[in-house]
Amino acid sequence: MTDTLRFEFPADGASHALHAAPLAWFKPAGKFLDLGCGPGESLGILKEAGVESIGVDQDPLAVEEALRRGLNVVESDMFRFLGEIDDDSLDGILLSHVVEHLNSGDFIRLIEASRTRLKIGGRILIVTPNSRSLHAHLEAFALDSTHSRLYDPRLLEDILSKRGFEVIMKESLPTEPVLGNEIHALRSFSQDLGARATPLPAPVSWLKPWSVVKRFVARRVMGLVLPQLDQVRKDLACSLDPVIRALSRVDRGTEIWVQGIRT
Repeated sequence: MTDTLRFEFPADGASHALHAAPLAWFKPAGKFLDLGCGPGESLGILKEAGVESIGVDQDPLAVEEALRRGLNVVESDMFRFLGEIDDDSLDGILLSHVVEHLNSGDFIRLIEASRTRLKIGGRILIVTPNSRSLHAHLEAFALDSTHSRLYDPRLLEDILSKRGFEVIMKESLPTEPVLGNEIHALRSFSQDLGARATPLPAPVSWLKPWSVVKRFVARRVMGLVLPQLDQVRKDLACSLDPVIRALSRVDRGTEIWVQGIRT
């Protein structure tokens, strides 16, 4: 039994949208292989799009569910399956939430094996938790005991480019931003501080002499003080900017999508 916390996605299309987004960006075509396909969410989308596809997974329960849904799935270890198919025979390979289960050595071995099975110009799509995402660290990654490590986007690019792939990357939108409300509040507060100026007292009235004196003095004093107060506001707004940028950097897109084109 695997100590993995599994989520039940609502029946409102949330799961479909989650798996469809990277595929819509990738635009799969031709003969397609989904390694680590699970119960077949992505395979179902590919089938709907008319893409010839087959899935591989070593989890018998996941394979049983995919077969129940009428999908083309094989129960096998993905390295063994790759070893049984011809070189230069595939147009596309999907690794959706697979690589974070692999150590570096197995990941590199998988990329090398996948490349030889792809045709020239064939493409591989890697979908994996974004190592720069706060949500990935605090929530998604820690909920599965079979996760091995997170891969920095720069490392993914380096590994693929050194093994004969042209690399294109995309970061998903934060599906569950941890600090979204806080960043929005700080940004609004900063903009308000930077834009707002304190008004001077109303113009003097010449009907009441004592009021004229008081307002004249007040305007002179405030005319000296208010520019300093406004500058303090602007300085405070500027000091918030690096805080907002720092928080935004760690609340990035939950997934990283990496497309490698075999050269």
